[in-house]
Amino acid sequence: MYQSLAFLTGIILAVMISVNGDLSSYYGVFPATVIIHLVGMFFSLIFTLKRYGRTKLIGFKPAWQYLGGAIGVMTVVFNNLAFSKLSVTSIIALALFGQTITALMFDHFGLLGMKKIPFKKTSLLGLSFSLFGIWQLLDSSISGATLAVLYAIISGVTVVLSRSINTQLSEKIGAMQGALVNHIVGLIVSILILFFVNVEIVPFTLNNPLMYFGGVLGVIIVYLSNVIVPKVSSFNLTVLSFVGQVLMGLMLDVILTQSYSIPSLKGAFIIATGIFLTILTERITTKI
Repeated sequence: MYQSLAFLTGIILAVMISVNGDLSSYYGVFPATVIIHLVGMFFSLIFTLKRYGRTKLIGFKPAWQYLGGAIGVMTVVFNNLAFSKLSVTSIIALALFGQTITALMFDHFGLLGMKKIPFKKTSLLGLSFSLFGIWQLLDSSISGATLAVLYAIISGVTVVLSRSINTQLSEKIGAMQGALVNHIVGLIVSILILFFVNVEIVPFTLNNPLMYFGGVLGVIIVYLSNVIVPKVSSFNLTVLSFVGQVLMGLMLDVILTQSYSIPSLKGAFIIATGIFLTILTERITTKI
């Protein structure tokens, strides 16, 4: 069940990226980031009040458990820094590499209070397929763009950091309440960043109201992650979510542009094969 939810998270993420892309193309990246967190905050606040009433959100220790939303904003910043030099496909691949390595470290060492899941030899199969799939996604844009490559990899690292920190807090205050805190903190940080960047003020529009829905999808993703992370290894969550994201992204490309990316399809198929073989091998060895 939880592995299916991890796959579903990737599907929702692909839709969210497409929706947020429309918002960013109209308002600009940093103003759009503020709007996304503002919408997400109001949605999660209304849901929390109607479902749980007034609940305690602050005062829990350690204080670093409230930084998930801030680190999530940094993911956007690092992606934007990489966009000017790398292709989107290469950024996705490098971010996945950063996520994969970080997820394996979090699993093996139980970092930030996460459940310790020592690396098994059976996982080498899935890891090998994942790395090969990532390699398939890379293109010539990475040549000579060392700093941009580093930014893209770090963006993957921040995804796992944010996800793990959010989960720690959500175990104390609840999954939806954790999503609310994530968006409140993210909103504060994104507003602060907006003060330091030069952006053009664009008039508000409702010509495409669906482009404001990304904040709602973001809350759903954070909520699902808060539920899934304690039940699924960070490595499996990373690759399952990625496969769902790529496959849904391909479907959106076909629907919206009547085209699709062969490298993305190959990479997703290779990684999906790896995770399937890993899960199958783990079940066989467990029975033995």
